Amino acid sequence: MRLEEFIKLKQKELEAEYRAVEFHNALDVQLVKNGCSEAFTAEYTPMNKEVAEVKLSDMESGSTVPHTPNGSRVTFKVKLPRKRNFTNKEFYVLWV
Repeated sequence: MRLEEFIKLKQKELEAEYRAVEFHNALDVQLVKNGCSEAFTAEYTPMNKEVAEVKLSDMESGSTVPHTPNGSRVTFKVKLPRKRNFTNKEFYVLWV
């Protein structure tokens, strides 16, 4: 599925759970087992890129040197019921 479709799907899922949901950004990152590395000069991921959702614990171990982006971190700002401030909710997608 395209990144744009993934964002719309996740936003609908989150709206059922939270009082307010806003899409914040989708940045290029390198996904590795139980973590991700982001370059200081990370760029926004194009919305037409093909992606698949992944859990970081299911990723394979790999070297982070040199830094080569292989996925994206999609961030939403969500507001819990009876709360004033937004918090971040992150999802990770692997490029197909």
